[in-house]
Amino acid sequence: MFYIPRGPILDFKDKELVLFYFEELKKEAKKHHCLFIKFDPMIHVNDYKSYEANDNKYKDTDLYLNIFKEIGAQHHGFTINV
Repeated sequence: MFYIPRGPILDFKDKELVLFYFEELKKEAKKHHCLFIKFDPMIHVNDYKSYEANDNKYKDTDLYLNIFKEIGAQHHGFTINV
């Protein structure tokens, strides 16, 4: 497993960059017989106080999720309790 905590640090709005980065990372991971790559980028999705969590998202969130889906990533939910 390759793990990138709170990363990678990229401009996630730049789809070409994200696709290129993960394409190259997958090649490197295969060289090391890696089964999967785990990452949890530090993307600010919502503002709320800890006692009033909600499902609202910023408009760019869906863009990021669609790009992640395109690279083959599986989204397992957002971190809500930090």
